[in-house]
Amino acid sequence: MYEAPNLINITESKALYDTYEIDTLKELLRECENRYGDHIAFRFRNKPHDQTESKTYREFALDVNSFGSALLELGLAGTHIAIIGENRYEWIVSYFATVNGVGVAVPLDKALPQNEIENLLERGEIDVLIYSDGVENTVKGLAAGNTRLKTLICMNPEQEPDKPGFYSFRKLLKRGRELINKGYNEYKEMAVDPDIMKILLFTSGTSADSKAVMLSHRNICADILGLGGIVYFPPGKSVLSILPLSHTFENTTGMLFPLYLGMTIAICDGL
Repeated sequence: MYEAPNLINITESKALYDTYEIDTLKELLRECENRYGDHIAFRFRNKPHDQTESKTYREFALDVNSFGSALLELGLAGTHIAIIGENRYEWIVSYFATVNGVGVAVPLDKALPQNEIENLLERGEIDVLIYSDGVENTVKGLAAGNTRLKTLICMNPEQEPDKPGFYSFRKLLKRGRELINKGYNEYKEMAVDPDIMKILLFTSGTSADSKAVMLSHRNICADILGLGGIVYFPPGKSVLSILPLSHTFENTTGMLFPLYLGMTIAICDGL
């Protein structure tokens, strides 16, 4: 039997669905762990022909808190941290760990030419660069000429940098897990001000120089809650992330909002 589609009239400004309140992405992470703990949060492959891996909401929360704890131990509190690379699980962990207690997250488009990335690093006052090996040559060139950039972290598990200032994501994640197992809770219990800038996004700059957009936790959460009032999917439903996470539209609608609902995000290879 044919059922008419549920059309959404957004002009009426009426919420169709109940939402739970959040003011920060730290609250979002905590709510997700409590509400959807053993549900699958992410499915992904590290390489195109690898077996598909998955992470539950509980595992994701632990990874975020572990990585954030390790970054604090490195003395990176209050820094501006750029994240550049293809869509991947480590990108998402890095983003959440940064905004939920370490510093300001600055997502960058991996497709930009080196001179434009260099310009954005300077404009964003970047102290730390988290990158994938797909942009490794670009990063090496940037590191050689940027005196402010003190710390580089590679997201690829097979990369184990041993130079001063270079770190492995995997090793930092392991170190953070060790800290938590020893009772370290500074990062996990750190309060987050919902109204100060924690995300710095650069527009695409297709018609002019890219513009810097300063966002707070409350800004982002308002978008999530507004969307939640008119769009609903039950926990466990799958969504495919098909745009770069460095773009604010995909960041909110393809990552944060599905997490809010308890959905499973399939990370598209190569973006």
